Amino acid sequence: MDSRLIILAQNARDGATLCSFRNPLSSSNQDLKIDWDHLHTLSDRDLDFEIELLTLLAQDTRGRVAELRQVMSQNNFAQFQELTHYIKGAAANMGVTSLAAIAQQLESADPGDAPGIHQLIDQLETALQSLEALIAE
Repeated sequence: MDSRLIILAQNARDGATLCSFRNPLSSSNQDLKIDWDHLHTLSDRDLDFEIELLTLLAQDTRGRVAELRQVMSQNNFAQFQELTHYIKGAAANMGVTSLAAIAQQLESADPGDAPGIHQLIDQLETALQSLEALIAE
């Protein structure tokens, strides 16, 4: 089990509700924020189950980000909004608040602002990479 996740989980159990993790391999200043109280409620404080939940979220989101890029290139904004809505809900349900916030911005983005949308997709990808780094062994 990755020591970074153990440390964050212990910090959360010591009373921190929202913990941040910055991926040391990323040049981004964007932190990954996780609401550990929410995740603990879902998992009944089972750290192994929490890791499993976060792993499944990361794997699922990775595929959906690829789909986002594809439907964006096809100008299929209806499908784009469905995907971003799904990512937002899945991340929020797991307590990964930073990922959910970026997906919320994408969901409400102006379809005519392609550069802004691509920038937000890049931010989503960076947050996802931080989640993957956090749960990597």
